[in-house]
Amino acid sequence: MSAGKESRINDSEVHDEIHEALHRIAHVDFSKPIIRNAATAVLYEEALAHEAGTALTASGALAINSGSKKGRSPNDKRIVDEPSSTENIWASLG
Repeated sequence: MSAGKESRINDSEVHDEIHEALHRIAHVDFSKPIIRNAATAVLYEEALAHEAGTALTASGALAINSGSKKGRSPNDKRIVDEPSSTENIWASLG
């Protein structure tokens, strides 16, 4: 390799690495088709047809059972020190 040139992984290796990570970490099933940029109605139809515990509410909202992790714990609070709000943060560390 000549000086000044970066080594780069080819696109298929990156693609494979990303797919592998998504399957391992997020349990993405790549044996099913991936639907991109679908209309809301199509996403509703797919969820209702293929996701157990999915239903429509009386108001038309899509309700999904997300399993055992249904939100953040009240003890999982984070404060980010950001210049525009630093002077406005009051915290008790006790």
